[in-house]
Amino acid sequence: MQAKLQSSVHWARGFVFSWWLVSVLLAGHFLLGVSAVHRKSPTFDEGVHLAGGFSYWVTNDYRVNSESGNWPQRWMALPAWLLGDYYPPPDEPTWIKDDRYDFADRILYESGNDADSMIFQGRVMTGLLSVALGAIVYFWSRQLFGALGGLISLTLYAFSPTILANGFLMTTDLAAALFFSAAMWTWWTLLHRISVLSLVLAGFSVAGLLLSKFSGVLIFPMILLLLAIRLLNDQPLHWAVGRRREINGRLKQLAVFSVVLLVQAAMIDLIIWGSYGFRYSMLNPAAGENQNLDHPLDRIPAEFGLIVPVTKYLGDRGLLPEPFLYGFACTVAKAEIRRSSMNGQFSTHGQFVFFPYCLAVKTPVEVFVILFLAAWGAWFWRVQSKNTDPKKEQTSWFELSWTGRMYALAPVLVLLGVYWTVSLASHLNIGQRHLLPTYPPMFILAGVAACWLQSIPKPPTRPVATKRGKANAVEAPERTNRLIVIARVLLIGGLLLSALEAVWIWPDYLAYFNFLAGGPANGYRHLVDSSLDWGQDLKELKSWLARESKD
Repeated sequence: MQAKLQSSVHWARGFVFSWWLVSVLLAGHFLLGVSAVHRKSPTFDEGVHLAGGFSYWVTNDYRVNSESGNWPQRWMALPAWLLGDYYPPPDEPTWIKDDRYDFADRILYESGNDADSMIFQGRVMTGLLSVALGAIVYFWSRQLFGALGGLISLTLYAFSPTILANGFLMTTDLAAALFFSAAMWTWWTLLHRISVLSLVLAGFSVAGLLLSKFSGVLIFPMILLLLAIRLLNDQPLHWAVGRRREINGRLKQLAVFSVVLLVQAAMIDLIIWGSYGFRYSMLNPAAGENQNLDHPLDRIPAEFGLIVPVTKYLGDRGLLPEPFLYGFACTVAKAEIRRSSMNGQFSTHGQFVFFPYCLAVKTPVEVFVILFLAAWGAWFWRVQSKNTDPKKEQTSWFELSWTGRMYALAPVLVLLGVYWTVSLASHLNIGQRHLLPTYPPMFILAGVAACWLQSIPKPPTRPVATKRGKANAVEAPERTNRLIVIARVLLIGGLLLSALEAVWIWPDYLAYFNFLAGGPANGYRHLVDSSLDWGQDLKELKSWLARESKD
């Protein structure tokens, strides 16, 4: 009885301590990001996103920036709408003609609004999404690798310069990363346990992804891959809608999943229609004049290729709203030819090595070290569980067979694999921010490194031959202990260094480059655009010019 009581007290202390650390990490992440962007001027696209979301709330018209996500633009403009900031009347020429950048300037700087306040409020809203994504990283990693694994993953996320740079700007990149992770996690859960909650969360996540960024269509091949992996594994499917039961057999499960796919498709379609006010037309006749904007789908150039008949087919049958189809078509077309630069080399069709290079020079070196420790630890602690019963719940990831381990990591690996495959072939090489959805799963995988900090059965020792030819079984455990100490030092040092580096580079997270690339001072030698200078330092430039003029 006393042993059970002590065990309960130990668990409670560990639970409270881990939750305290999670709260501190998420709060620290939020404060670092918000305090950094408070000093920065708006980047090139932020005003347009804010103006787009503001117009959606006020007019229920979707002409402004329709190729960007409906949900994140609404989300970042929510404070401006609720606080009653000034919105131009319907006869505003820049709105009628959809001169989006001029229209954004009109709202921010020519209407009497407090531009700095509107921009900061919108950035705070995006920062809340960044905190939500951090929570997903922690809980998903904790589910796989325990509390220590979750804390390792969350620490890397909270102090990542990439996340801190893009997670507090009024763009759609963070929202896309959030819903990519949420969709893969909830769908993997749905494929094992079907309940009302899992159905709602999976449908909401996929719809949120499609309404955040049109690259979200990659979720469909990801889901199909997850479905194939799930059917190859002979686990029972838990049914929790109404009477609880288990469904066994691949054919029966495939039949159930087919129905689930149809239900999900209907749910996602309904959410998309609702996000556009259950109206097909992109333009709202009641909102004002529509000069040269009638029938947007007819204005898609024929050189867009296959996308033209596809969008018109879906539009003619009213399967999806017109602004959604038009935005998707424009996004695909613009991704074909975009100017980019890497190491001084100019390109209009992208370079295969662009995104790997971005990852190499703009990711802290300690992240790569911890990922190496995670991979090394997964191999080093190659423990085979005596009980590999797939029906057994609460089995530690480290106790699974290699097949079981890879199966548990399937949604993380599929997300990374599909997204990276498409990124390598992409022509849209305009910024590291397009890799944002790959960072959360990368941090989750880093949670495997928790094996170096927790008590796990030691690997079997093998006799080591001495000079006299006799076996010596003592050297192996000693060598193992030395390796564990080295790994722990590297892991703890890497986590501390990530925090110190985030504080050191503050508030210039967008200009971060690791020391292998020569640091921020040499960033201009490697990348440009939103990987380095997106117009975020105009305020700092103004202050610098004022100081220099006095001297």
